[in-house]
Amino acid sequence: MAVGRFRPHRGPDVAAQIRHIEMALDELSAQVAKLNGPLLAARNTGNAGAAQAAGGGSGSSGSGGVLAGDVTGPLGSNTAVQASGDFSVFGVTTTEGFRGAVVTKTANYTLVYTDYAVDADTTSGGFTLTLPTAVGHAGQEFVIKKGSGDLNLLTVAGTGGELIDGSATVTILMPESSLGFRSTGAAWAIF
Repeated sequence: MAVGRFRPHRGPDVAAQIRHIEMALDELSAQVAKLNGPLLAARNTGNAGAAQAAGGGSGSSGSGGVLAGDVTGPLGSNTAVQASGDFSVFGVTTTEGFRGAVVTKTANYTLVYTDYAVDADTTSGGFTLTLPTAVGHAGQEFVIKKGSGDLNLLTVAGTGGELIDGSATVTILMPESSLGFRSTGAAWAIF
């Protein structure tokens, strides 16, 4: 029996396959680098459902995970990132201004943290708008406007005994008048 040199069958060139995989990894790394530029990340910071966003940084996953997207790049312009709970934005510059949720109310209502501007129509009679708790929500703002032309009273009250500039309630009588309310973290202040 003749003894010869043994050459195992190797199939396609392994070195070519490795080069192909390396090129694919380089392309993927370049796309990840694009997303890490002006990255907008939000993270759930605990049981209260609070979310935090940091421009140019990255979030770490809490119990709710991470929301991320480049608001001017690969996801397209005017991309919206939504999160529930308290949402703070740091290091983000916009040329389009702030747009908050506007709600219209005609009867007693307790505001929620996603409300921003409340247009109160007292044409059918006066009523009370109740602010949510200020505790733990320092900086939260609401703008309340009595948008009707009548002289019915609009009352704004704190919740759970929380005061508004030292008073339990504030009333708005004048038509087309508005007040801003900002949480100090313990009570409400008018601005």
